[in-house]
Amino acid sequence: MKKNQSATLEMRYYNIPKDEYVLALYGESWIRNYEYIMHIHNLMEIGMCVQGSGNMWLGEESIRYAPGTITIIPEGFSHSTESDDEFSSGWEYFFLDVNRILYCFYPEDEFFRNDLEEMINRRAWCITEDKYPELASLLALLMDEVRQKDVMYRECQKGLCQNLLLRIVRMNEDVIEEEKYTAVEKRDMKQIQPAIDFIHEQYGREIKIAELAGSCHMSESHFRRKFEECTRMTPVEYLNSYRIKKACDMIRENKGSMADIAEMTGFLSISTFNRNFKNIFGVSPNQWKKNSDYYRKKLNKINVLVKKGW
Repeated sequence: MKKNQSATLEMRYYNIPKDEYVLALYGESWIRNYEYIMHIHNLMEIGMCVQGSGNMWLGEESIRYAPGTITIIPEGFSHSTESDDEFSSGWEYFFLDVNRILYCFYPEDEFFRNDLEEMINRRAWCITEDKYPELASLLALLMDEVRQKDVMYRECQKGLCQNLLLRIVRMNEDVIEEEKYTAVEKRDMKQIQPAIDFIHEQYGREIKIAELAGSCHMSESHFRRKFEECTRMTPVEYLNSYRIKKACDMIRENKGSMADIAEMTGFLSISTFNRNFKNIFGVSPNQWKKNSDYYRKKLNKINVLVKKGW
């Protein structure tokens, strides 16, 4: 981290316009003297430097930037832009909701979406357009669609965003080969999809594994093997994680006491609910409620300030 700087980290929130797939920030207001302020975003940020120079801070790493530099910053990744002294820099930005875009293309396969999202958010990038010309071309096309708003521009945005995210998957896969990470592959979920649907519809009541196996017309033993093969989770692990996910939605919407929410999400006791919640988030439901974004991003030992954009 830059010397003599506060350990405070700003969280900046952006909202994508309704019916749009990206938020684009560009123009004269983005030509400025960028000062060192470490921050994170609630969305993925992709930046393109159009003038000036300085340092891009990705966590504690500092990288020089100049016109033609492209940055890819995952949601929740700490970073800062710092212009050279007495000189202004010009940037253009896209903000994307990765989860929402992936859902548009893979609505019925949450496990494939999760794999893709993990790969997309694996690291931040500060690169040059001459080394990644196809990526630069995609960003230029996307900016044209945003500016011109021609016929079917929203659908064109959607397709360009998918292409962009899949290229980031490729980039990340290339640099983590040494980790022996298995490439993301779309798995055949058809055989267990009835059980997934059953859980999504009936999570609020007691569910037996035999019921899930029966919905897929399988024996329990075969169902357990097939489910874990497809999801990398046991049926009980998936059921509990889905219940906790729904519980988080209810907590945010203040839909009752913790005991009420535990019952509504199918847990037989508040102690079972608390235990499963802590297994996933590392904190109790009440601790999570106080600052859900803090725990969701696991921003430990840092003071998080909340701001709305720049």
